[in-house]
Amino acid sequence: NRGRPIQLRGFNVCWWVPPTEQDAKDIVKMGGNCVRCMFGYVPGGSFDPAKVAEVKEQVRFFTSHGLWVIPVVHDFRKDGKGPYDSAELNKEFLAMWDYVFAELKDEPMVAAWEPINEPHDSPAPTVAEWYKQIVAHFRALDPVRPIVVEGTGYSWPQNLEPGLVQKDPNIIYAFHTYGPWEYTSQKREAKIPYPGKWDRSMLAKDIDPAVR
Repeated sequence: NRGRPIQLRGFNVCWWVPPTEQDAKDIVKMGGNCVRCMFGYVPGGSFDPAKVAEVKEQVRFFTSHGLWVIPVVHDFRKDGKGPYDSAELNKEFLAMWDYVFAELKDEPMVAAWEPINEPHDSPAPTVAEWYKQIVAHFRALDPVRPIVVEGTGYSWPQNLEPGLVQKDPNIIYAFHTYGPWEYTSQKREAKIPYPGKWDRSMLAKDIDPAVR
């Protein structure tokens, strides 16, 4: 962006509701400048490009309207195991990403690469060690763009543990916050106010582990 800092703000789009060009128009209208574009992939033992054939087109829906895009695979597990648990799954995972990189290599509006959303069901040290390999692999493919690293489970602020810190300086350490759960999960007709029991200071306390 000609040396000027970019503040990304926008929305998730999810593979189970395939995005359209109208979504891009709506996001621009609402003032967003970025989309976290989540695609799905069910491992089958060897990489199948047909499973991610739509990614390039979907990314283009948004970049063609001037929106930055962060591609991320939403889930990559088989029998409860992820690529951080299995060398075989990891081989398929890297082959998938090699293909996605090749498909998007000429797309200037890719803001960052996010290897995986919410790495589940594995100990934090295992995921942290896996990220070192993944960051090195991604960096070899793209020396410029940031790479997003998340904590285990649902990537709450407290899941950003010191072991996830990378030697690579161009990392975005991401967390997801679904709290306060009583407020964010309430039914539409509920009357829990904000601010009220929760306010800015309470939310700041919740995200403090990520800040630190």
